[in-house]
Amino acid sequence: MNRPTLRPDMSAHEPPAHTERLGEILVRMGALAPADVDRVVQVQAKTGGSFGHVAVRQSLVTADQVRAALAHQFGYMSADGIDVPQGMSRELIMLFDTMGRSAERIRILRSHLMIHHFQNGERMLAVTGIGDNSGSTYIAANLATSIAQLGRRVLLIDANLRAPRMRQLFGIDNPLGLSDVLAGRASVDNVIMSNLIENLAILPAGTIPPNPQELLGSPRFQEMMAQFKSVFGVIIIDTCGDEGIADAEQVWNEARSVLLVARRGRSRYNHARRMADGIRAMGATVVGTVMNGYAGPAPKRRRAF
Repeated sequence: MNRPTLRPDMSAHEPPAHTERLGEILVRMGALAPADVDRVVQVQAKTGGSFGHVAVRQSLVTADQVRAALAHQFGYMSADGIDVPQGMSRELIMLFDTMGRSAERIRILRSHLMIHHFQNGERMLAVTGIGDNSGSTYIAANLATSIAQLGRRVLLIDANLRAPRMRQLFGIDNPLGLSDVLAGRASVDNVIMSNLIENLAILPAGTIPPNPQELLGSPRFQEMMAQFKSVFGVIIIDTCGDEGIADAEQVWNEARSVLLVARRGRSRYNHARRMADGIRAMGATVVGTVMNGYAGPAPKRRRAF
């Protein structure tokens, strides 16, 4: 198997040689015209105050636009859609709504996992929904993005080989992915996406196969995971829900750690308990359960061919 041509995990970045001024960022966002910047600077010279406060008082920009520009100025990657590649879904709240309440909850989840899981030497985490349409893909995608925003080198794998959505969320054109690599139809270098978001590499599911359980249970999958652990600091694996439970078991067995995602108002306690018991029976660990209020669109079933 070809080795991914990716740089190793990095925990910090060199500071930029030049930090854009707030007015320059707001112009690039389309929130201000160059003439507006001059107007704000003139008012600043007379009244004092920060550029952002003056611009808001002059009704030239909104407070949200200033916060987004400040986040970008302080090096917070992809602040509220700035510099986000076209084609990405608005479900990626860690890119499009970084100041929102849901994004803050993702950061709280990230903090717990970084302190209690990944800092203990673990690198892999499977994310599994309690039933279909639980929103596990939404959680996995935003969690991986948020960890990448810390400067950690992250790999996000779509191992839901029945109803994958990562390719749709990140606007990936290449139809090939994990299943194609496992079947020997493609190499990792040809399917892994490492140029969309800084520090985040994405391995989409690829072609819907007729035998997902056999592919995920193959020695080739185990070899691939061992290789990824030598390259990435964190590996997040999205898996299918109950309909493909045998597929998920193969991933749980490899990851050894599982985050369960329940959908508010839909998932049932007894159902979650049975899944947790099954995970523990395999020798894996349930690191926690997330109650998700946003489940995303219903998955579309595609024919295997």
